Amino acid sequence: MLISEVAALSGLEPKTIRFYERAKLVTPKRHGRMRIYRTPELERLRLIKQLRAFDVPIARIRELLKDQESLSLTGNISSFARELLAKHLEELQFRYVQIQEHIQELKSMLGKVASDSSAEAIDENLLSANLAASPS
Repeated sequence: MLISEVAALSGLEPKTIRFYERAKLVTPKRHGRMRIYRTPELERLRLIKQLRAFDVPIARIRELLKDQESLSLTGNISSFARELLAKHLEELQFRYVQIQEHIQELKSMLGKVASDSSAEAIDENLLSANLAASPS
């Protein structure tokens, strides 16, 4: 298969596939300048796409792919892959908690800004009312 065919079948852009090739995640056969992808490369690209959707970094994907049998789309994973993915899950959970904290802080800040804005508006209204009521 050519890169355009693999792109269509994997749902990845050709430039993304070339990036994964430069990152040594996939190594298609070459005939001159033409890349020839086979079914194993297509499956590997689908797996990489799935792992990237889980926000698994390229370096960790590279580790997972070192052992050809460590991970597959069918759910067969080695203990090595299970350990790496469990570590990634812990990192995601930690980031999730941090993001929730940031959301609460921002909501608090926005609430304070809204309160301050309404307090300023009240002060401006009182000042306008006092100026209007004062004798000239």
